[in-house]
Amino acid sequence: NNLRLFTVLNTFILSADSNSVAFSPAQLEILLRSVILPHSNWWKGQCALQFRRAASGCLAAVMTRQSLRKSLFTSPDAEPGLLSSLMETVVGCYDTDDADIRYSAVRLAPHCVVLPITADHTKEMMKELMAKFDDARDLIRIGTANALQTIYCQLLQGLVQEQRVKDVLTDRSLLQEWVKTCLIHMDDTNGELQEAVYHALLEMAKIHKELVCDETSKVRFKHHTFYWCDKLLAL
Repeated sequence: NNLRLFTVLNTFILSADSNSVAFSPAQLEILLRSVILPHSNWWKGQCALQFRRAASGCLAAVMTRQSLRKSLFTSPDAEPGLLSSLMETVVGCYDTDDADIRYSAVRLAPHCVVLPITADHTKEMMKELMAKFDDARDLIRIGTANALQTIYCQLLQGLVQEQRVKDVLTDRSLLQEWVKTCLIHMDDTNGELQEAVYHALLEMAKIHKELVCDETSKVRFKHHTFYWCDKLLAL
Protein backbone atom coordinates (compact mmCIF):
# COMPACT_ATOMS: atom_id res chain seq x y z
CA ASN A 1 0.00 0.00 0.00
CA ASN A 2 2.83 2.42 0.83
CA LEU A 3 4.42 1.62 -2.52
CA ARG A 4 1.19 2.53 -4.29
CA LEU A 5 1.28 5.93 -2.63
CA PHE A 6 4.41 6.72 -4.63
CA THR A 7 2.47 6.00 -7.81
CA VAL A 8 -0.25 8.38 -6.69
CA LEU A 9 2.36 11.00 -5.75
CA ASN A 10 4.05 10.62 -9.14
CA THR A 11 0.71 11.23 -10.87
CA PHE A 12 0.07 14.35 -8.81
CA ILE A 13 3.55 15.72 -9.54
CA LEU A 14 3.20 15.12 -13.27
CA SER A 15 -0.11 17.02 -13.12
CA ALA A 16 1.46 19.95 -11.29
CA ASP A 17 1.05 22.34 -14.22
CA SER A 18 -2.68 21.74 -14.45
CA ASN A 19 -5.27 23.93 -12.75
CA SER A 20 -6.37 21.10 -10.47
CA VAL A 21 -3.01 20.38 -8.84
CA ALA A 22 -0.62 22.87 -7.24
CA PHE A 23 2.34 22.50 -4.88
CA SER A 24 3.69 25.30 -2.76
CA PRO A 25 7.48 25.54 -2.30
CA ALA A 26 7.02 24.51 1.34
CA GLN A 27 5.07 21.41 0.34
CA LEU A 28 7.67 20.47 -2.26
CA GLU A 29 10.46 20.88 0.25
CA ILE A 30 8.72 18.57 2.73
CA LEU A 31 8.08 15.97 0.02
CA LEU A 32 11.69 16.01 -1.10
CA ARG A 33 13.31 16.08 2.34
CA SER A 34 11.01 13.62 4.09
CA VAL A 35 9.79 11.26 1.38
CA ILE A 36 11.39 11.35 -2.06
CA LEU A 37 15.11 11.86 -1.35
CA PRO A 38 15.40 9.41 1.59
CA HIS A 39 13.75 6.63 -0.42
CA SER A 40 15.80 7.44 -3.56
CA ASN A 41 18.98 6.50 -1.72
CA TRP A 42 20.29 2.95 -1.37
CA TRP A 43 18.89 0.67 1.31
CA LYS A 44 19.48 -3.05 1.70
CA GLY A 45 16.88 -5.52 0.44
CA GLN A 46 14.57 -6.18 -2.51
CA CYS A 47 11.69 -4.31 -0.89
CA ALA A 48 13.90 -1.23 -0.47
CA LEU A 49 14.83 -1.48 -4.16
CA GLN A 50 11.15 -1.30 -5.14
CA PHE A 51 10.73 1.82 -3.02
CA ARG A 52 13.91 3.30 -4.51
CA ARG A 53 12.60 2.78 -8.03
CA ALA A 54 9.30 4.42 -7.14
CA ALA A 55 10.93 7.32 -5.31
CA SER A 56 13.40 7.85 -8.16
CA GLY A 57 10.44 8.12 -10.49
CA CYS A 58 8.97 10.83 -8.27
CA LEU A 59 12.32 12.62 -8.19
CA ALA A 60 12.46 12.54 -11.99
CA ALA A 61 8.91 13.91 -12.10
CA VAL A 62 9.86 16.86 -9.88
CA MET A 63 13.05 17.59 -11.81
CA THR A 64 11.39 17.50 -15.22
CA ARG A 65 8.61 19.93 -14.24
CA GLN A 66 10.05 23.35 -14.92
CA SER A 67 7.42 25.11 -12.85
CA LEU A 68 8.31 23.03 -9.78
CA ARG A 69 12.06 23.57 -10.18
CA LYS A 70 11.64 27.31 -10.54
CA SER A 71 9.33 27.66 -7.56
CA LEU A 72 11.66 25.73 -5.28
CA PHE A 73 15.11 26.84 -6.44
CA THR A 74 14.59 30.50 -7.25
CA SER A 75 18.22 31.55 -6.72
CA PRO A 76 21.65 30.15 -5.76
CA ASP A 77 20.85 30.93 -2.11
CA ALA A 78 17.44 29.24 -2.12
CA GLU A 79 17.40 25.99 -0.16
CA PRO A 80 21.16 25.32 -0.49
CA GLY A 81 21.01 22.34 1.87
CA LEU A 82 18.12 20.79 -0.02
CA LEU A 83 19.80 21.36 -3.38
CA SER A 84 22.98 19.74 -2.08
CA SER A 85 21.03 16.71 -0.85
CA LEU A 86 19.22 16.49 -4.17
CA MET A 87 22.47 16.49 -6.15
CA GLU A 88 24.06 13.91 -3.84
CA THR A 89 21.03 11.68 -4.38
CA VAL A 90 21.11 12.08 -8.16
CA VAL A 91 24.84 11.32 -8.30
CA GLY A 92 24.29 8.28 -6.08
CA CYS A 93 21.72 6.95 -8.54
CA TYR A 94 24.39 6.62 -11.24
CA ASP A 95 26.18 3.95 -9.23
CA THR A 96 23.51 1.30 -8.76
CA ASP A 97 22.92 -2.20 -10.07
CA ASP A 98 19.41 -1.28 -11.16
CA ALA A 99 19.40 -0.28 -14.85
CA ASP A 100 16.10 1.63 -14.60
CA ILE A 101 17.47 3.90 -11.88
CA ARG A 102 20.73 4.44 -13.79
CA TYR A 103 18.80 5.38 -16.91
CA SER A 104 16.63 7.78 -14.94
CA ALA A 105 19.75 9.43 -13.47
CA VAL A 106 21.26 9.85 -16.94
CA ARG A 107 18.12 11.56 -18.18
CA LEU A 108 18.14 13.92 -15.18
CA ALA A 109 21.55 15.41 -16.00
CA PRO A 110 20.25 18.15 -18.35
CA HIS A 111 17.68 19.15 -15.72
CA CYS A 112 20.41 19.46 -13.08
CA VAL A 113 22.69 21.85 -14.98
CA VAL A 114 19.95 24.48 -15.20
CA LEU A 115 19.76 24.59 -11.39
CA PRO A 116 22.01 26.90 -9.31
CA ILE A 117 24.29 23.99 -8.31
CA THR A 118 27.92 24.27 -7.24
CA ALA A 119 30.98 23.70 -9.41
CA ASP A 120 31.85 20.60 -7.38
CA HIS A 121 28.41 19.09 -7.89
CA THR A 122 28.61 19.86 -11.60
CA LYS A 123 32.01 18.18 -11.92
CA GLU A 124 30.90 15.16 -9.91
CA MET A 125 27.72 14.71 -11.92
CA MET A 126 29.52 15.12 -15.26
CA LYS A 127 32.13 12.58 -14.15
CA GLU A 128 29.41 10.05 -13.34
CA LEU A 129 27.54 10.85 -16.55
CA MET A 130 30.60 10.32 -18.75
CA ALA A 131 31.27 7.01 -16.97
CA LYS A 132 27.90 5.75 -18.20
CA PHE A 133 29.38 5.51 -21.72
CA ASP A 134 30.84 2.24 -20.39
CA ASP A 135 27.49 0.95 -19.12
CA ALA A 136 26.50 -2.60 -20.00
CA ARG A 137 23.18 -1.39 -21.41
CA ASP A 138 23.19 0.24 -24.85
CA LEU A 139 20.05 2.18 -23.94
CA ILE A 140 21.93 3.89 -21.11
CA ARG A 141 24.98 4.57 -23.29
CA ILE A 142 22.83 6.17 -25.98
CA GLY A 143 20.94 8.06 -23.28
CA THR A 144 24.28 9.38 -22.00
CA ALA A 145 25.15 10.79 -25.43
CA ASN A 146 21.68 12.33 -25.75
CA ALA A 147 21.97 13.89 -22.29
CA LEU A 148 25.37 15.35 -23.18
CA GLN A 149 23.98 16.82 -26.39
CA THR A 150 21.05 18.38 -24.49
CA ILE A 151 23.35 19.85 -21.84
CA TYR A 152 25.40 21.72 -24.44
CA CYS A 153 22.28 22.73 -26.38
CA GLN A 154 20.96 24.31 -23.18
CA LEU A 155 24.29 26.01 -22.55
CA LEU A 156 24.28 27.52 -26.05
CA GLN A 157 20.66 28.61 -25.68
CA GLY A 158 21.42 30.48 -22.46
CA LEU A 159 19.34 28.16 -20.29
CA VAL A 160 22.32 27.40 -18.03
CA GLN A 161 22.45 30.60 -16.01
CA GLU A 162 24.70 29.75 -13.06
CA GLN A 163 28.20 31.02 -13.93
CA ARG A 164 30.02 28.34 -11.94
CA VAL A 165 28.15 25.65 -13.92
CA LYS A 166 29.05 27.39 -17.19
CA ASP A 167 32.69 27.54 -16.11
CA VAL A 168 32.80 23.77 -15.57
CA LEU A 169 31.06 22.95 -18.85
CA THR A 170 33.41 25.20 -20.84
CA ASP A 171 36.64 24.40 -18.98
CA ARG A 172 39.17 23.46 -21.67
CA SER A 173 40.88 20.62 -19.79
CA LEU A 174 37.57 19.02 -18.78
CA LEU A 175 36.09 19.53 -22.23
CA GLN A 176 39.15 17.91 -23.80
CA GLU A 177 38.78 14.88 -21.52
CA TRP A 178 35.09 14.54 -22.37
CA VAL A 179 35.71 14.94 -26.10
CA LYS A 180 38.32 12.16 -25.98
CA THR A 181 35.84 9.90 -24.22
CA CYS A 182 33.16 10.69 -26.79
CA LEU A 183 35.49 9.94 -29.69
CA ILE A 184 36.22 6.50 -28.28
CA HIS A 185 32.53 5.67 -28.25
CA MET A 186 31.87 7.24 -31.64
CA ASP A 187 33.80 4.21 -32.95
CA ASP A 188 31.42 1.77 -31.23
CA THR A 189 29.84 -1.07 -33.20
CA ASN A 190 26.38 0.27 -32.31
CA GLY A 191 25.39 2.63 -35.11
CA GLU A 192 22.77 4.42 -33.04
CA LEU A 193 25.36 5.19 -30.37
CA GLN A 194 27.81 6.45 -33.02
CA GLU A 195 25.26 8.92 -34.33
CA ALA A 196 24.20 10.04 -30.85
CA VAL A 197 27.82 10.71 -29.87
CA TYR A 198 28.39 12.61 -33.11
CA HIS A 199 25.48 14.94 -32.32
CA ALA A 200 26.85 15.49 -28.81
CA LEU A 201 30.26 16.38 -30.24
CA LEU A 202 28.58 18.68 -32.74
CA GLU A 203 27.17 20.76 -29.88
CA MET A 204 30.47 20.68 -28.00
CA ALA A 205 32.22 21.93 -31.13
CA LYS A 206 30.05 25.05 -30.98
CA ILE A 207 31.78 25.78 -27.69
CA HIS A 208 35.32 24.89 -28.79
CA LYS A 209 35.52 23.90 -32.45
CA GLU A 210 39.32 23.84 -32.61
CA LEU A 211 39.59 21.43 -29.69
CA VAL A 212 37.02 19.00 -31.09
CA CYS A 213 38.59 19.04 -34.56
CA ASP A 214 42.12 18.60 -33.19
CA GLU A 215 41.14 15.60 -31.06
CA THR A 216 39.14 14.13 -33.93
CA SER A 217 42.06 14.36 -36.34
CA LYS A 218 44.28 12.52 -33.84
CA VAL A 219 42.04 9.44 -33.76
CA ARG A 220 40.52 9.44 -37.26
CA PHE A 221 42.75 6.68 -38.64
CA LYS A 222 42.11 4.50 -35.59
CA HIS A 223 38.38 4.37 -36.31
CA HIS A 224 36.79 1.54 -38.25
CA THR A 225 34.97 4.07 -40.39
CA PHE A 226 35.98 7.65 -41.14
CA TYR A 227 32.40 8.79 -41.78
CA TRP A 228 31.60 10.51 -38.46
CA CYS A 229 35.14 11.87 -38.00
CA ASP A 230 35.07 13.40 -41.49
CA LYS A 231 31.72 15.03 -40.75
CA LEU A 232 33.22 16.67 -37.67
CA LEU A 233 36.37 17.72 -39.49
CA ALA A 234 34.25 19.34 -42.19
CA LEU A 235 32.75 21.81 -39.72
